[in-house]
Amino acid sequence: MRGDEMAQVLIFNVKKKVRGSAVRYHVRSRVHGYEYTRSFKGKGEAHRYYEEMIAAKVAGLEFDRRTGRPVENGAQDTSFANFAIDFINLKRLSLQESALESQQKALAMSVTFLVAKPLPTHLEGFASEAVRKHILVETPGSTIGEVEEAREWILKYSLCLSEIDAVIASKLLGHLNLKQDQKSKVSADTFRRRRQAAFATFQHAVSLDILKKNPITGAVIL
Repeated sequence: MRGDEMAQVLIFNVKKKVRGSAVRYHVRSRVHGYEYTRSFKGKGEAHRYYEEMIAAKVAGLEFDRRTGRPVENGAQDTSFANFAIDFINLKRLSLQESALESQQKALAMSVTFLVAKPLPTHLEGFASEAVRKHILVETPGSTIGEVEEAREWILKYSLCLSEIDAVIASKLLGHLNLKQDQKSKVSADTFRRRRQAAFATFQHAVSLDILKKNPITGAVIL
C-alpha cells in the first residue's frame, strides 16, 4: 500500500462505552472515507484487534473498502450475498420453479439486511427487486437506475460470513419479523419461511466448513 493510500486508513484508539449495565469496547476505523466500528465485550480482545489493524497498516496491507478490514484477513472469506447466490444456484438442482421463487423471496430480506453499510434511504424501496431479480438469479439481466444502484451497493457492502455472529443474527431475525414499513409484524408463516431460508444458507456454510457454527442457532429476536 502506497503512502497516499496509507493516509486513507485511520485506526482510532479503543473507546469504552457504557450503556446501562452493559460495557463494550469499540474500535473505530476510517478506510477511504468510510467509517467502520467493531464492538467487543472484553478490553483485551478490543486491544488485540486494534493492534492487528495498526500492524496491517504499517505492513502496507490493502484494506477492503467493503469490510474495512485488511484484505489478508478476509482473503479466504466470502460475502453473504455471494454465498447466497451459490446456495440458490445449488437449490436449482432440486427445487421446482415455484418452490425456488419462494426460496428466493424468503432469502431476499436477509441479503438486503446483512450489509456493512445500510442502503441509502432512496434505495431501500428498490432493494427487494434488486436481490430477487438481479442477484439471486442464474443469469442476471441488465438493469439501470435505482435498482442497479441497490444491486451494486448490496454486492459491494455485503457482510462476510465470518462477520455474522449471534448478535447480528438476532438483529436479522428482528428485521425478518417485520413488514417493509419496519413497524408491523409479518405473519408467523412468513417469518418461519424467512428464518428457515437464512438458517439453511448458514447451515450450508457450516457443512462446507466455512463456518464453525450456525449464527441463527444462538440468535433471539431483538
